[in-house]
Amino acid sequence: MKKLQAALLAAGLIAAGSAQASIISHEAWNDHETTDIEQSLSFAQFDASLGSLTSVTLNLLGESISSTILENRAANGQTFRYTSELEFTFNLAGLDNVIDLPDPAFTTTLATTNGSTSLGHGESLDLGTTVDNGVFSLILTSAADLALFTGGDHFSVNCSTLSISSFAGGGGNIDTNQTTTGACGAEIVYTYSTPTAEVSEPWSLWLFGAGLFSFAAMRRFS
Repeated sequence: MKKLQAALLAAGLIAAGSAQASIISHEAWNDHETTDIEQSLSFAQFDASLGSLTSVTLNLLGESISSTILENRAANGQTFRYTSELEFTFNLAGLDNVIDLPDPAFTTTLATTNGSTSLGHGESLDLGTTVDNGVFSLILTSAADLALFTGGDHFSVNCSTLSISSFAGGGGNIDTNQTTTGACGAEIVYTYSTPTAEVSEPWSLWLFGAGLFSFAAMRRFS
């Protein structure tokens, strides 16, 4: 009985109408290309006729695939460390203002010896194929930022990469045979509120009155 009374009171309080959260998301990728790359994707702004935009989540995505073979060209054995990475940098175009993004947004691993390794004269080391992914997420909630993503136009997500390789040791005599491709992607998530259908006034007043009456009766006989 108490649960029913509480439900009636709550129903009377919220019957006048409330907002319902909804989500629209879209993810897109470019094809893999030999690095270094420059790629772009286009996304639609939020349609304000759907409701009131409350947040924008932008996920910047990247993937690299790399195969690496190292060979010692020195006349004697060499001990060294090797690391190769791919930096992903993004910017947004077509908005009324600039959204600051870190540079780079993230870095993927192309190849690594995972510490020191040794190769004799003429020996080679196959590091195999490395597939790595990166993501940077940005959540915007301020009115100024939300306004940038609202309208009937499109904006673009632009991406570029920069490959970085480094040796420690090896005497500058370690040759690298590396094949690398990369691809950029992005996901936009619009979270917005839409008003639910309002309950008619007589029905909402009845619910509210029934809730108050039940609450008063409960207090009187308790």
